[in-house]
Amino acid sequence: MEQAISYTLDSTLETVDHAEEKATRIATELGFAEDEVMQISMAVREGAVNAVLHGNAYAPDKRAARRSSSGP
Repeated sequence: MEQAISYTLDSTLETVDHAEEKATRIATELGFAEDEVMQISMAVREGAVNAVLHGNAYAPDKRAARRSSSGP
């Protein structure tokens, strides 16, 4: 069964931290091993930083959308 999570980030480093924390919590709840949780969290953080910093240049009027899913 696929589970999908979507949300929109403001263009701040604070929301990058929030996205990473959320990814860590969800990956842990889904039962991933500790090293996998770390890899997932790092990938989410890197993607969020790229969107906020390089894509949006911290522009307060721009948002970054994020969607993750798990399933077969």
